[in-house]
Amino acid sequence: MTPPTNTGKKAEASQSGVARGEARPLGRVTHYYPHANAAVVSLEVGALRVGDVIHVHGHTTDFVQAVASIQQDGQAVDRVEAPGSVGIGFDCAVREGDRVDRVADRES
Repeated sequence: MTPPTNTGKKAEASQSGVARGEARPLGRVTHYYPHANAAVVSLEVGALRVGDVIHVHGHTTDFVQAVASIQQDGQAVDRVEAPGSVGIGFDCAVREGDRVDRVADRES
């Protein structure tokens, strides 16, 4: 008998290579704005560009998405470097304290 397959967000994260340890830590969510589907992320290490694929995970959060927009000091930017805080649009709700890891760089 074949075990059932999980088609939820956690399965997507596993299929993206996150389970194999390929993710590189970036930072942590410090505030979420549900009306805008956006959050403030404190970048601790590395750099982030529009188009990079990130893995957001926490106590009740676990999904993978491509970064569609980044704002820094109220201005749209294509690339940011740590340390600092940036605004990022999200496809799903995130929570304060969720970790943000880069899974893949955008295609150049």
